[in-house]
Amino acid sequence: MLSQYENAQCLFAALRTLFKSSNEVRFYGSYLLPEDPVISEKERVQMAALEIWKTTGYRFRVQHNYPLKTGHKTILWCCQDEDRKQKSRPSEKEGVKHLGNQINERTLSIRMKHHDAHVPYYDVAMPSDTTQIIRDQLEWSSPSSLAPKIQALYPYITTSQVHFAWTKMSEILWKKDPDQLTSAKMLLDEFGRDIDVFNVELADGVEQLCWGMKKIIRQLEGKVVEIGLDATSLRRWATYLRDKYGIIPRFIHVDKDMAEISMSKSVWPTAKIQLCWWHLRKAIRERLAKSKLSTTPYRPARANHEFPYIDVSFAPEDTADTGEFEGGVLLEPDEIHPKDETVPSLSIRIPNPSQLCSSRDSEPNDIDLVDDGINTKRNALTIKIKIPKKGLEEQSADIHSRVFCPAHLRETVIALIEHHFCAHPLIPGYSHPSTVGIRQWAVKQMYTFCKENNLCELWAYLWENWYRRGRWELWARAVAPIEVPRLKTTMIMESHWRRIKVDYLYHFAKPRIDLLAWILVTKLAPSYSKKLDHLLHDTGRFRELSSWRKSFKSEWQRALETPITMPMNAKYRPDVGKWVCTCPYFVKSRFLVCKHLVQDVHTVSPVFFLEVQRNRTLPFWSHPSLVPLRNSRPPNSMVQQTLQYSVRGEDGVHENVTGIEGNLFDRENEEAEDEFVDTAAERMDTRTFQERFEAHIKNFRDFCDGLQYQIQFNDHRMLNAVEREGASFIRLMENCLGRERRENSSRQRSPTTWERETSNAMFYRTRPLSTASGKST
Repeated sequence: MLSQYENAQCLFAALRTLFKSSNEVRFYGSYLLPEDPVISEKERVQMAALEIWKTTGYRFRVQHNYPLKTGHKTILWCCQDEDRKQKSRPSEKEGVKHLGNQINERTLSIRMKHHDAHVPYYDVAMPSDTTQIIRDQLEWSSPSSLAPKIQALYPYITTSQVHFAWTKMSEILWKKDPDQLTSAKMLLDEFGRDIDVFNVELADGVEQLCWGMKKIIRQLEGKVVEIGLDATSLRRWATYLRDKYGIIPRFIHVDKDMAEISMSKSVWPTAKIQLCWWHLRKAIRERLAKSKLSTTPYRPARANHEFPYIDVSFAPEDTADTGEFEGGVLLEPDEIHPKDETVPSLSIRIPNPSQLCSSRDSEPNDIDLVDDGINTKRNALTIKIKIPKKGLEEQSADIHSRVFCPAHLRETVIALIEHHFCAHPLIPGYSHPSTVGIRQWAVKQMYTFCKENNLCELWAYLWENWYRRGRWELWARAVAPIEVPRLKTTMIMESHWRRIKVDYLYHFAKPRIDLLAWILVTKLAPSYSKKLDHLLHDTGRFRELSSWRKSFKSEWQRALETPITMPMNAKYRPDVGKWVCTCPYFVKSRFLVCKHLVQDVHTVSPVFFLEVQRNRTLPFWSHPSLVPLRNSRPPNSMVQQTLQYSVRGEDGVHENVTGIEGNLFDRENEEAEDEFVDTAAERMDTRTFQERFEAHIKNFRDFCDGLQYQIQFNDHRMLNAVEREGASFIRLMENCLGRERRENSSRQRSPTTWERETSNAMFYRTRPLSTASGKST
C-alpha cells in the first residue's frame, strides 16, 4: 500500500528504520517535491537512488529505463544479488519508479523489495565531481597533490585511481601518436623555444631521444663546478652538454656504476670522479652482511709489490668469485703480474755422486758452465716440492668456523672507510698531508685491522674493490688535493627522480616516453628555472635561499649547544683563520664545522646564515662575523646587526628599511623552497577589525539562509559543491565547535597541546554554556 510522506527526509527516515528492524523489506512510499526546471526527470531518479544507497547502505543496478509522458520510471536490481549478477561493467545509472504530476510540484514514488540483510555495498567508482576536479587542475597540479584533496571528499577513492584518471585525461596534451617514440619527438618539436633536441648518431639497434633544457643550462654556462649524473650509456648526450653549453665540471658525482664512470671519464677526462658516499656505504654494508666467504679474486703479490708490509700468505683459501666486482665490471682489463702466478715451494738440488769428490776441490761457481750461450748446471738434479696446504679435515673445520665479517665489527669497518673517504690534504689529520701519504695511511690502517682480526676474505674484498690502484681514485676525496667538493652524495639526483616517481609516476612502472618527456618539460623544468632565476638574479626582494642553508643552520646550532670536554684533547687544534680542525667530527661533517670552531668565534647574527659563503679551499667558510674569541671585542657589525632591504611603495619609489629583528629569518618550520622574504607592499584595507568581522558574519548568515532554501530541491550537486569548495571552512567550523563542546563539558578536558589538524581553532574563544546551547538569531 502506498504511503504518502511529508517530504524526502520523512520518507528516507522511515526507510532507514525499516531496514534496521527487518531483514526482508517491502516498502512503497512517495513524497512531494517542488518542480525545478534545472533538474531533468532522469536526474531526479538518479539522485533518489543515490539517497537510497546513503540511507540503507545497499546499492542498486539499473535494469530498465522507461521514459513516461509525465515523468520517468526505472527498474533496479540489487548489485549484490547473486542470482541476477551480471559481468562487471562500469555504470553510474541508478533510479527508482517515478510517477505522477501536479502543478508546481512533482511526486516521487519508491517501490522496493529486499529479501536479504547482506553486507552493505562499497562503491569504488569515481564520482563525476572527482573527475571534474582533476580536469580543472590538470595543467598545473600533480596527481600526488590532487589525491589528498579528493580523498578528503571521497575517502574510498584510492591514489592509484587518481593517478590513472590524471594520466588518461592528460593524454590530449602529450599523446601525439600511438608510437611513443614518434609521439615524444613530435611533442619536443612543439617546445622548441624551451629545449634543444640533439641529433645524435645512433648505433645499430639503439633508439635514443636526447635534448637539453636550454633556458636552464644557458644561465649556468661557465659556472658549473660540480654535477651529479645518473646516466649509463648517454655519451653523445654528455658530449653535447660539453660542446654546446660549455659544461666542464671539476667534480662529477656518480654512483658505483662502472659504465657510467667510464662514460664520464671519456667526456670529461680532467674531472675528478667522486663516488656517492651513500651508495658506497650501502654496497659495503650489503656485502658485509652476506655470509659467503668466496669473494673478489685477490692477487696478494701485486698488493705486496706496492706495499711491502702486506703478507702474501694473508689471503683467502676458498675459490674466488670471479663475478663479484663492485659496479659489475672492471674499468680496464687487469694485467696479471708475473709474481701473481708463483706458488710457494721448496727447491732441493742434488749433485751427481760421481762429481762429489771433484767438486770439493773446485770453486763453487766452477759447476756452472756456458754451453751455446745458455747457463746450465752440469750433472745436477733439481726437485721442486709444492708446500702442501692444510689437510682437508683441518681446512673444512677452519672454513666452518670463519665468517666474512663478524656483526660486531661491521660498523667499525664502515667508520674506518668513512674516515678514509673524507680525509683530504687540506684538512689536518693523522697522516701525511698529501695524496700519496693519505692512501698509505688508509691502506695500512685497514690492512692492520683485518690482520689483527684474521679477516683475510674481508681484506681481499676491500683491496680489490676499493683500495687498490684504479679503485681508490674513484671514491677518495684526497685524490683532488687542491679542492674539497661540497657534495658527498648524489641525493640531488635522487631528489629529482623522487619528484618524478612520487608526484607523477608513482603507480606506473613503465610509463610512455612521451608522457615522461611532457612531465620533464612542462612540470619540472619551469619550477627549476624559476628557482634558478631567484638564485642568480636580483628581483627587488631578498633572494631565495639554497636548500642547504637551513640544514647548515641546524648543524651550527647543534655544535653551539654541545659542551666541550675540558681540558680539550691536545690533538684537537681548531684554526678559525683557515677554518679547519683536527678533531674526527670535522672531517666527517657535511658542512665542515665542529663544536670547537663554532664555539671559538663570536656569536653570529641571523643574517650570517643568509650571507656566509662556502669555499672548496681554505678557508672553507668566510664571513666578516667569523672572528676568533681571542680578539678583545667583536666587530662593529656584530654589536648591532641590522639588515637593509628595498621596498617598493605604491608610488614606485624605493626606500631603505632597517631594524629588522633577527627572528624574522628564523624559519625552522618552513620549507626550503619558501625561504625568501617577500617585501612587496599589499593594498591596505581601511576597515576596522569589527567592521571586517561583521561583514563576514553577515555574508555567512545570508549564505546559510540560501543553503537552507536549497534543501527542498534535494540536489546532490549543490551539496557536493559546498563540501568540495568549502572543505577548509568546514574543517575550521568543526574544530572550533568541537573545542567549544570540550570546554563546556565536565567530562572532557581541553587538550594541552595542539595537533596540526586542530591548530586552526587555537584563537577561537568558547561561548558560555547557556549562550552556546541557545539558538542564535
